[in-house]
Amino acid sequence: MRSSAGWEFFEHTADVGIRAWGPDFAAVLTETARGLMHLLTGGSFTATEQASFTVKVTTHDTQELVVGWLQELLLKFELEHLVADVCVFDELTSQRLRATVHAQRCDPSTERLGREVKAITYHGLKVEMTNGCRIEVIVDV
Repeated sequence: MRSSAGWEFFEHTADVGIRAWGPDFAAVLTETARGLMHLLTGGSFTATEQASFTVKVTTHDTQELVVGWLQELLLKFELEHLVADVCVFDELTSQRLRATVHAQRCDPSTERLGREVKAITYHGLKVEMTNGCRIEVIVDV
């Protein structure tokens, strides 16, 4: 039996899929972020410090919002080595989000991290908002 919120990887030719579910849009966005962070870190790392940052995304539709959200988190990881931990959504609609993300910094020079993610793709992207929420997204590795 599945919990009310979570994520899992699914197989995709030459790429990796993240399937996330939750009772509402905020929960499923958080779970999708957790899946992405697990992929990037390999599931474990030693935090060197804690930090917080704000993510703002404004788009035309929900699919663009999901991709924009994950792209922002990926960028923070690549540039500042910040691993998103807790996401607090101050504003969230199908076209706009503003979130405070509490993160932990990792040191890639001393850590063996997970997979390199080249891009968040629209290919096969699914966002379902009935009977809870579900997102499927494929990342280019």
